Amino acid sequence: MENNEGLRGILHAVQVGTLNVEQGLEQLRDLPYRDIGHTKIDLHRSLRNGFPEVIYGAGKTPQQVADIFDHLQDNGNLLATRVSPEMAAIVQTRVPGVEYYAPARTLTRITRDIHYTPGKIGIITAGTSDLGVAEEARITCEMFGSHAAII
Repeated sequence: MENNEGLRGILHAVQVGTLNVEQGLEQLRDLPYRDIGHTKIDLHRSLRNGFPEVIYGAGKTPQQVADIFDHLQDNGNLLATRVSPEMAAIVQTRVPGVEYYAPARTLTRITRDIHYTPGKIGIITAGTSDLGVAEEARITCEMFGSHAAII
């Protein structure tokens, strides 16, 4: 449950009696985290700060990242960083609509409009060896609603 409307809907259903208290508790049991064994997923980060949880792929197995994507796929836009090609292939097999950007080593899944703030962020590099990290920063900025360019 990513937004206030989902939470409001559950509370309203309990209030009017279309959900009993036990059913409401069952729907709220994952607040604010969902424990999937190897990972505790923060389901309410976007409620607290307006941005979804970002999956840091380094140090995780491809299966773990795929599990996280699978559990978050209905919670809005998704971003994973430091993703290997093998990891990307496994996630893309399990979750539809995931795009891999090899130079940036990122995975994205956009299911909701991104509302951009005015202006543009400039990402400055020292040379071509920085381009991968700069691309990762650019994609992260874009996913969080800021236009960015590498200069």
